[in-house]
Amino acid sequence: MGVPPVRQRPATDPNVSAAENYLQKADYRKALEALELAARMKPTQDPEVYVMLAVCRLNLEDPRGALDACEQGFQALPGNARIESYCATLMSEVLSGDQRYDRLSAALARNPNSGALQKALGRTLLEAHSNAPEDDLRTERLLANARTLLPRDAEAQFLYGKWACVHQKEAACVQALSASLSLTKPDNHTAVVLVNGMIGVAQDRLNHPRASVAAFERALGAYTKLDPPVPEVPYEYVRFLAARSEHAAAQRVNAIILARNPQFAPAHLEQARFLFRNGSIEPALVEAKLALQYSPPEKMQLRAIHAFLVKAYAALNRSADAGFHQQWIEANP
Repeated sequence: MGVPPVRQRPATDPNVSAAENYLQKADYRKALEALELAARMKPTQDPEVYVMLAVCRLNLEDPRGALDACEQGFQALPGNARIESYCATLMSEVLSGDQRYDRLSAALARNPNSGALQKALGRTLLEAHSNAPEDDLRTERLLANARTLLPRDAEAQFLYGKWACVHQKEAACVQALSASLSLTKPDNHTAVVLVNGMIGVAQDRLNHPRASVAAFERALGAYTKLDPPVPEVPYEYVRFLAARSEHAAAQRVNAIILARNPQFAPAHLEQARFLFRNGSIEPALVEAKLALQYSPPEKMQLRAIHAFLVKAYAALNRSADAGFHQQWIEANP
């Protein structure tokens, strides 16, 4: 997790000042020695001591020691937002599965009003995809509390919005995701693409097509700046437009995807469909073959490509070729 940002005011403890200088030089062992001395002599003086202790341990490839530094901080300065925020993130990054859940639960039991810990535990439960009703209720409660306690935290807003989207609470989804977007830096193109794509889908489910188009267009604008480009959200926009029979608009977006992600199989299949609809069957076959060439081994996608090839070859009265792809479909139910 790197070196923590430089504080707004200088440290008053000479041991802490020395540690900060060592950290800037990446001398983590000497920084650790100075910080351990500071923590022993004045354990409640400075929350940055425990954050920097954790950073040193991480950079010395001692993640367990980093977690122990967090525990020291929780005990020395209970309720300190800086320690809670850093250590909640740390636990999420260095632990997984039941270990992460157990450690976050224990920390939250000792610090029940921590928005950062509630956010981290809620994220853990959300990512676990548990179907247990009690887990679902707890996830909602944790993420709703985190959102209230951390009103300027884009991730807290996003996580609650994601939970609402998963549970088809579309109005709550749009509201929370819009709040998250308002707190997100415009040059965070990955987040802008993802969040606007989710808003676009939710607005579509609410039967708000104009709002859906506006969100998808924002996502598309960010996608054109994203490096490397990730095509799934703009492709969702293509499907939205095609489902509404707005084929010219869909083809415009699909062309942008093909220009930026020329090996994205679904866009080649979509282009094949556009061409076939316009009577350009031979060019459609070329695009479908590219879709087949670039497709990952996903049976549903492959079946769609082979089904299109059956139709295209049949339209050209090439029964042997159509039969080959029909046999593949039948052999892969």
